[in-house]
Amino acid sequence: MGFSDNISRNVTSKVFPVFILILVLLFLSSAITANAAALKDATMSGWISDAKCGAKMTGYCAKACITSGEKPVFITVAKEVLAIANPDATKGYEGERVTVKGSVEEGKLTITSIALNPPKK
Repeated sequence: MGFSDNISRNVTSKVFPVFILILVLLFLSSAITANAAALKDATMSGWISDAKCGAKMTGYCAKACITSGEKPVFITVAKEVLAIANPDATKGYEGERVTVKGSVEEGKLTITSIALNPPKK
């Protein structure tokens, strides 16, 4: 066993775990992207906010920003921000907690129906 065998073994023992980690991350990211990219006829709860503030603000701030020209976005319960393909569907729901039905394609939500969530008791 020579000097080059030790170097080869050292490099292999350090590179292989990194290679496996990269493969796992690639698999997970593709699975998440595929899931988010093709939601059809989904029902989701969340709220309508504005693109500038996203998940940071609700209520009056979202209404004011959308009125002044910011685009509305849908914030999921998990605080994922989704652009809205048909923003006119959100009129009157700015800053409100809602349940939407629709589909998500390429990161954009197309809303087919929207309703206010009842207040928590």
